[in-house]
Amino acid sequence: MGTLPPSLAVELPYESNPSVTELGHTTATERDLYRALKDEARKIAARFQRPISVLDICAASGGAAWHIGSAVRYRRLVLVDMDPLMCEAARKRSWGTEDVEIVLADAVEWRGSEPFDLILANSAYHHIQDDRKTAFLMNLAAQLAPGGNILVGEHFLPDYADGDIESYRRSVQGFYEARVAALQEAGDAPGAIEVIRQTGRYCWERRYEYQVSRHVFVRHLAATGLRARSWKRIWPAESGVLPEDSGSYLISLALH
Repeated sequence: MGTLPPSLAVELPYESNPSVTELGHTTATERDLYRALKDEARKIAARFQRPISVLDICAASGGAAWHIGSAVRYRRLVLVDMDPLMCEAARKRSWGTEDVEIVLADAVEWRGSEPFDLILANSAYHHIQDDRKTAFLMNLAAQLAPGGNILVGEHFLPDYADGDIESYRRSVQGFYEARVAALQEAGDAPGAIEVIRQTGRYCWERRYEYQVSRHVFVRHLAATGLRARSWKRIWPAESGVLPEDSGSYLISLALH
């Protein structure tokens, strides 16, 4: 299996643990992603000039949906996650409306009864196993209404050699050492940073978190009927920290 590097030697599992998951979402990078999601969602909603339908896929405890729901007018908001404890945590949020549906289902297989104007896939793609990623994106494409968009919040690793686990692990280690250093510099809480280190461990071990490079994502995207309208790099803002194609991104997707 290989020797886990000291920088990823943490034991703070967050599968089926909403409180630990949400702690990780308080870090600077995640906060910046939420802000970018809200800004982009407002622009998309303004184009429709009516309340929109929104799907949050791999919604976990509903953080992205809650942020977006407070920023746009919607007539329907659906959250899908396959973890019952995450769905229960989402139900406990104060939504302020009855137009919220929380569904326990597999994100690759679930299909709604009508298309959505806006689909949120924040920290979703990297929770899908590699051999299901294309099917996941194709399922989202099939549920997107004409004129709608998919907002993908994603962390891309530096490039690595396909099929070479050691090359992949070096990429994971470099990415997470840089990310943890940035969060420490930002003054994030040590417990929240430990959650991010655990994310790196999951990736290194190839379980629960399946991050890939931007080039792999583009390859998957090419098979789906979707196109990228825009790419916004959220972190790092400065050059030299990571290769230009890696880091935390907000991508807006649309149908061809």
